[in-house]
Amino acid sequence: MGNGFVTDPGQLTALATTLYRLKADYEAVTVTSEADGETLGSRDVESGAHTVRTTWTRTRPEVGRLLDQLAQGVFAAAREYGWTEEQARRDASGSPTGGGPGGGSPPGGGTSAGGGAAPGGGTSPGGGTGASP
Repeated sequence: MGNGFVTDPGQLTALATTLYRLKADYEAVTVTSEADGETLGSRDVESGAHTVRTTWTRTRPEVGRLLDQLAQGVFAAAREYGWTEEQARRDASGSPTGGGPGGGSPPGGGTSAGGGAAPGGGTSPGGGTGASP
């Protein structure tokens, strides 16, 4: 689309999946030193290593939450755009509507993102590859 925003449900789902994987990789990182408890050669090096460990320990949970929040938002957008594309196809074909504003809920049962299986585990929202006809 010309506005610079990604609206392809397949791409959005892939991005959300990548963000979930990034979060898992991020949370697996630990900051330790083989020289824990040993002299690192100078007071400045020891102080720097302590600062890195302290900062990492303090900020790691917040960054993990932000990655999770971003992934959930992208997955929700993928579901919404998938529903929108499916609804547009139904409207264009003259088929009766089965969901949407005033008529039900979008695909996925209206559950929050991240509440079930990880995104990317099945078909893209809208029931196909995410490509428009």
